[in-house]
Amino acid sequence: MTSTSIDALRLHGFSDASQSAYGAVVYCKSITSDRKMLVHLIASKSRVAPTKQTTIPRLELCAAVLLGKLVHRVKQALKLNVTNTFLWSDSMIVLSWIRKESYQLKTFVANRIATIQEMASSEQWRYVATEDNPADFVSRGMDSIKLKTCELWWNGPKFLMSNQYPQRQIPVAVIKDPGELKNCSDFSNFFLDSATNSYVNNLLNLSNDYFKIIRVLGFICRFVYNCKSKESKRIGPLDLGELKKAEQLLLKLVQKEELKVDMNGIQNSAMVPSNSRVKTLNPFIDSEGILRVGGRLRNSDINYNQKFPILLPSKHKLTYLIVEYFHKKFLHSGPQSLLYQIRQIFWILNGRNICRKVVHNCVICCKANPTCTDQIMSDLPKDRVIKNYPFNVSVVHLDIVTDLTYKAFIATLKRFIFRRGKCAKLYSDNATNFVGANIELKKMFNLVCKPDKALASYMASEGID
Repeated sequence: MTSTSIDALRLHGFSDASQSAYGAVVYCKSITSDRKMLVHLIASKSRVAPTKQTTIPRLELCAAVLLGKLVHRVKQALKLNVTNTFLWSDSMIVLSWIRKESYQLKTFVANRIATIQEMASSEQWRYVATEDNPADFVSRGMDSIKLKTCELWWNGPKFLMSNQYPQRQIPVAVIKDPGELKNCSDFSNFFLDSATNSYVNNLLNLSNDYFKIIRVLGFICRFVYNCKSKESKRIGPLDLGELKKAEQLLLKLVQKEELKVDMNGIQNSAMVPSNSRVKTLNPFIDSEGILRVGGRLRNSDINYNQKFPILLPSKHKLTYLIVEYFHKKFLHSGPQSLLYQIRQIFWILNGRNICRKVVHNCVICCKANPTCTDQIMSDLPKDRVIKNYPFNVSVVHLDIVTDLTYKAFIATLKRFIFRRGKCAKLYSDNATNFVGANIELKKMFNLVCKPDKALASYMASEGID
């Protein structure tokens, strides 16, 4: 190995299937400190297609599951810090399935999609053309002599040697094989109908708890689903997929009401009106129908919500509920920290002022940070404003003593007087050695200045008549 260090380590996995077999192959791409890129074949795996006749999309799905498991095992075996992982498939149907919730699909597909989603996020899956897919050699086979000199197999597709990977929009709707979807219509259309907008607005007025509203809407959506579905019924607590769908439904409703002109402009002419207040944000509508903020972070490694946060209006009650929810979630953080946490998911118009308003109106934050009253300071003491020679009024003096007894203090006081002269005032705290020294000094004073009184005090202490 040379002295060149590795700055980034990425895994690229490819899957493919045919009527005979399906398989997966994994490559490791390393980027050195001098910006050199190296791509090597790490592992591959294949399976024979089942004897029972099945569709190509299902075989492609099995290949995707195999790829997910293979990449997971490669990560465990390498024991290295993998910067990012990219999973590639040439089946648009499988990629669209991965972007759907498993409960919307039939059992065979739903079980495998759930497995894939547990191992990797949907943003890691991308489309690759068949001619650039090295896993095609695993599923269809290749002559060993040709394989020996096949650059695509040993080094992967050419685009791996650059940072510009193929980009292709993947639709959420299943494009060629709708037979794998459960037989029920999309219940979100019921709520997005304009006649029911007032109902959902009343739902927002039920509570000031954002998460509670999501749960209520989630149970309503389940009720609508169970009424329309004839095959299966959902029971028990709400799962993560149902809560996510309910939240997306609520956000789409608010955007449809408050940002209707902008959304219509994007749908009709792929751009917002020139006088729109969100024009500078380069907004777009994603595959779920949600309006998001565009930007230049499409090729970054951060998650999808951070790259393209959801756009929210500034003067809607849902926006305030979301800000209050995040304020409590992150333990009553301040306006600047609160705005940062919210922008990991949402982009609120005029968000800075809204965060300040929520923090200002929070009773708990007001109690924890009370306004301090400024008291008028009293006059300085006479000794601090009248000229005098040094140490006439002794305030601060440091000296080393052998112990903390009054005798040691009297000794160091003598040294101080011999060096600095007598002082008019001596300030000290109520330490026991100072109190004891005071008592002894008074006895000495009485002995010298008031001998009769001192003698009487001594005789009384000794019990002499």
